[in-house]
Amino acid sequence: MRLLRLFVMVVFACGFFFSQAKFAEPVTITSKHTCTTNNFTWNPSSESCSPPNKYKVTFNDPMVIQNITLLIPKNNILIIDGGIIYNYSTIKNSGTIKFLSQGKLYNQDTINNFGKILMEKSTLGSITFVNFKNINNSGKITNETGLFTNNENGAITNNKDATIDNNSYAIFNNKGAITNNKDATITSTGPFSNSSKTGINNSGAITIVNGHFTNSGAITNNLGGTIKTFSSSSFFIGGTITNNGDITNSSRSIITNKGTITNSATLTNDGVFNQSGGTITNTGTITNNETITNSAITTKSGGKTTNSGGIITNSGGITNDGTITNNSGATITNESGGTITNNKAITNNFGGEILNPTNKNPTSATGKQGTIINSKTGTITNSGKIFNDGGGIINNNANKDTKGVGGNIQNQSKAFIYNRAAKANGISNGIINNYAKIDDEGTITNKGSIFNICGGTTPGNPISSPPIVQPCSDGD
Repeated sequence: MRLLRLFVMVVFACGFFFSQAKFAEPVTITSKHTCTTNNFTWNPSSESCSPPNKYKVTFNDPMVIQNITLLIPKNNILIIDGGIIYNYSTIKNSGTIKFLSQGKLYNQDTINNFGKILMEKSTLGSITFVNFKNINNSGKITNETGLFTNNENGAITNNKDATIDNNSYAIFNNKGAITNNKDATITSTGPFSNSSKTGINNSGAITIVNGHFTNSGAITNNLGGTIKTFSSSSFFIGGTITNNGDITNSSRSIITNKGTITNSATLTNDGVFNQSGGTITNTGTITNNETITNSAITTKSGGKTTNSGGIITNSGGITNDGTITNNSGATITNESGGTITNNKAITNNFGGEILNPTNKNPTSATGKQGTIINSKTGTITNSGKIFNDGGGIINNNANKDTKGVGGNIQNQSKAFIYNRAAKANGISNGIINNYAKIDDEGTITNKGSIFNICGGTTPGNPISSPPIVQPCSDGD
């Protein structure tokens, strides 16, 4: 009997507790009526509804907006303090939307921002802003510690003079479409990722400052658009970048390319540029002032690659149909297995060096030789130094129909070409196969093998250890 009385008391107490408990019921704004009954202000001229200044959306009072425009006037603040806003209509913000700890906003329709959207400092990830449809930003969006996600069908348009700032403890993920218009700015010092094939269309400025930018989708950088890294930033490219503007990698920053870069404008490297299985197709200008480690660069007709005091290391393929200029203090190193194919013009200026392959003092026979191919339409003009090490091959090709005419290697006055002997067992001497013309006004030191094949000539200064003349073979 005593246990029965105790059971009845517990049931009564629980029933009383649950009858008194208040569950979260959303503040639903759908009409003029629901606007005023929730003590919001109805704006007849714009047929919109405005919450009171400093209105708080809390955990117990989530908000649903549907079939109406929610207007935050200039100088007013809407605070999302641990609560959730579900927007199925339009939010027009001319004031401030401020997220505090645990605040969340899910946009299923349209946000037009003319003021400020601020995700304040909080626990990492506790603030959430997810866009499923449209954000038109003409003001400022600042993410200090939140998670800002543009979902698969979402579109963010950053208009003239508008800014999106993603701070060092914040995360910005793009899975949809971002349009960054002229004079608009996206700045990130935290993790920023783009995985969308629709991607980022940039005509303004994207700046990464000591941050990490990952692109596994598509980025189009338009005429006038800039993408710049600063202060030990990292930029990983696994997708595609089409550059018609300006991409600059600053000192101490690293770009790692495993994807595809198509450059028709300006790409400047002042840091480290790792071509880790990626490709660059260049019809514009590539300027290297530091280090490019390459797997594939193709400079097409009209394109320019200028190496000024930097290092380009090739272990894949460089194909030149434009111009490659190697300036004083700069080095182009064609590592073992690398191939440089010149169909137009390579100029190695005074103080510049071209090394083929990289290891001047090999101790064992490892890997394939480095190969430089100067095609029947190519010219290599050397005013500096070219080193063809043991195992390296330089082919100067000719027209098949006109024997001895075609590619031209011009060794200028006071310039040097060193064709070296092998320095390890199993590695052959350096080989230069000349089917056309090597014009020597400087010094060619030959300790390897130079072959004048099928009408190839070496006019000019005498070459130490003169070339070996060979007749045409069936394949020449």
